[in-house]
Amino acid sequence: MGPCAPGACAAAGADQVASAVTAGWHRRVEVAVAGFQAIGPPQFEGGAVGVAAAHAADAVVGGAHGCTRDAGDVNGGMAFSHPLRDHPWHGVQQLQGWQEQGKGQQASAKTNLRDANLKQILSCDPLDLSVVYAVCSSRSRRGAAVRESSHQVSCRAVVGEKWGMIRAVDVAVAPNSSFGVRTMKLFQKLLLAPAALGLMAPVAASAADLNIAGVSQYGSEEQVTSITQFSDVKPTDWAYQALSNLIERYGCVAGYPNGTFRGERAMTRWEAAALLNACLDRITEVTDELKRLMKEFEKELAVLKGRVDGLEAKVAELEATQFSTTTKLSGLATFVVGANAFSGSAINTGANTVNRAPNSITGAARTPVSLPNAATFNYDVQLTFDTSFTGKDLLRTNLRVGNFGSSVFGGEPHALGLSELEIAFEEDAGPNIVGIDKLFYQFPLGQFTFTLGGRVGQEDMLALWPSVYPADTILNVMTVNGAPAAYAKNLGAGGGFWWQNGGFSLSANYVASNGQSGNPSVPKGKGGGGIGNRYSGSTGSIQLGYQQEQWGLAAIWSYVQPETQFVPGTTPFTHSAIDHNVNAKTNALGLSAYWQPLQSGWWPSVSLGWGINSTTYSVPQPAGSLSTSQSWMVGLQWTDVFQKGNDFGFAVAQPVFATALTGGVTPNDGNYVWEWWYKFQVTDKISVTPALIYLSRPLGEATPAGESFSQFGGLVKTSFRF
Repeated sequence: MGPCAPGACAAAGADQVASAVTAGWHRRVEVAVAGFQAIGPPQFEGGAVGVAAAHAADAVVGGAHGCTRDAGDVNGGMAFSHPLRDHPWHGVQQLQGWQEQGKGQQASAKTNLRDANLKQILSCDPLDLSVVYAVCSSRSRRGAAVRESSHQVSCRAVVGEKWGMIRAVDVAVAPNSSFGVRTMKLFQKLLLAPAALGLMAPVAASAADLNIAGVSQYGSEEQVTSITQFSDVKPTDWAYQALSNLIERYGCVAGYPNGTFRGERAMTRWEAAALLNACLDRITEVTDELKRLMKEFEKELAVLKGRVDGLEAKVAELEATQFSTTTKLSGLATFVVGANAFSGSAINTGANTVNRAPNSITGAARTPVSLPNAATFNYDVQLTFDTSFTGKDLLRTNLRVGNFGSSVFGGEPHALGLSELEIAFEEDAGPNIVGIDKLFYQFPLGQFTFTLGGRVGQEDMLALWPSVYPADTILNVMTVNGAPAAYAKNLGAGGGFWWQNGGFSLSANYVASNGQSGNPSVPKGKGGGGIGNRYSGSTGSIQLGYQQEQWGLAAIWSYVQPETQFVPGTTPFTHSAIDHNVNAKTNALGLSAYWQPLQSGWWPSVSLGWGINSTTYSVPQPAGSLSTSQSWMVGLQWTDVFQKGNDFGFAVAQPVFATALTGGVTPNDGNYVWEWWYKFQVTDKISVTPALIYLSRPLGEATPAGESFSQFGGLVKTSFRF
């Protein structure tokens, strides 16, 4: 670079920036601030900082620098002619020397970055540095520093894109203020994160036409707190929600002084920088607050971290040892200890039997029934595997084992089947043998849910179970909504669907208890069965229901064939007709409803139901055969009794009993069943439920004329869930 003329001086390449003419004692100072990219073309000489003045050794905002007459360096020894692109960090961060006039050699530094005033100019975080030239001029006394001037200082800011064009804009600097304190602060705001701004697409507006004062006002305007403060923003605007989120969630959007946002106007890089800076400031505030809170709760966070690490280790161990990522296993083990006492004139005390009346249809005598009045201890275990392949479907596999087959609580002897518990189970092959109790697949399709299975229960395919009784089951007859024939809980091969919408539901299903057999010509006892024939042991049901938060009701119709899994809750007389007469078919109708309070208190939940059944025959039957039967049930239940989680309930019912017989014969089959129970919730997974049961006439029509017979039992049921 050549020597500086007395009246004009410019750094190398200044002709690409602005005119460097100075007159008299006016001084023109050029300061270049370099960031991550070079400030001009590859051969733009002069380094990151060039200083020119009319005379040597003038103070420049606290820094004593001279005018270079010969090629030299203020960059720590590197020549001015060295291309900046090779050393982008040469410049402000390495400014530490000055040039003695006419020597071209680096002399001792008279100022460096420790100088407070120079720091004010150059102390920008590297992320805030940008490619900017500030060309300032001022009128001041000879030898006075710019920072001491009381006159107006004006600057031209020149933005240089990497190896690209140079743009110039006017910037006003207030009197008696240092360039570093005011102007650089503005540049920090406008030129934040050049790496990020470099990703933005160039805008059409030229920087030469940009009003920096307006941009400054846009960026420094108080942030709006609601999108409604913008008069030109409407809810129908496509970016309305995004703008609303920026305002309400981050509070980093400002508008123009006239209360507009000008969303249709092209955005300049300056305005983008101002908006980005405001948002990053908000993030910085949040980050600082988080750091303070993290410091304050450092000990607690350390404890939580230790616990989380421990949990992660346990989860990793479980994941490593789990048998499936799609299947959940749940289990229920139940112990039942209990005994029954029998009373009445029909009992033969010495033989420990009860007499029965002759068959009302054939007149044949019936043998006495041995009384099962010994104490028993029985168990039932269920393991349920619920598998989902899509998150919405369900493949259920239920394994079960029990030993209730010879217990009165398991419905034996057959004549005293009304005392069967809902939990009672034993495989046909005998006690203590594990079998598949249920296996079915369920999946949604639109508003419908379809179920198909080789061993599925009728109750598994109903959208609504219209009862909230009981919290813990005791007698099976109390779990079929007052209509045992309609809610037969038949189990076998079958399928069905349900539809739900707005509280309404419609369900339809078919179950064949003997669907696994292939001979349609013989009864079940001879190995017959199949699907859709007279020996299928099937039920077909259609239910219409409606349910709200506190109440629900349902009507159901079921077609019931004989030789099903047996209707739960029938007298011996109706059982023989509905379940064993291969020529019979029964149409069962049930109406059931429930109501429950929102909170625990004095008011119990109420569940009730009624059923009526019509039995017809494919061949003529003798007089006195079953024609019509009915049933009903009412159950009351209180929750959180004496202690949260403990429940109390009782129910009274009449099982399916004959109300009309063929040939005009008058039936005498009435009886009543009661149960009382209290459930202690010992833990979340363990409950103990003592219960009492009473059957006023368990033999029904088979009770000898003029005699009485009743049953009273007690039990303790303990359940373990896992």
